Amino acid sequence: MESHKDTAILVLTAVLVLVFAQTIFAMPIEEEEYSPEYKSCLLECLTCVEMWGDVYNGQACADKCLITDGTSIDHECRLGVKIGKRYLGLKATNDCIDQCKLCSTTSSSSVHYNDRACVAACELSSGLNFDKKCEHHLNMYTLG
Repeated sequence: MESHKDTAILVLTAVLVLVFAQTIFAMPIEEEEYSPEYKSCLLECLTCVEMWGDVYNGQACADKCLITDGTSIDHECRLGVKIGKRYLGLKATNDCIDQCKLCSTTSSSSVHYNDRACVAACELSSGLNFDKKCEHHLNMYTLG
């Protein structure tokens, strides 16, 4: 009987020594440190996903951040491969509205450019109603 007790005590002691040794000598697991640029890049990806939803490919954005260590921050939310037509429509609309503003500032005293009508036309046409020559929304004034 005593040999079983001795064996059990020996095994228990060995286990305790092993656990104690692992506790003392175990290296702490360090979390991998990422660069601030990488973190900023991922945050921008998250912002794009929140703004565009399923249209934006957040995984492609995050992968690009990882590959470039954050130097490829996607400020315009264009890296997602699923964004294509929607982004182009918004860009065309914004370009059209910018042209409306330009036309409004270049009108003379006898001619008024109706920039509100121009902006509405841009928004309704997704930017296709681009007034390149500033002549679609003119109001003539007559002096009399």
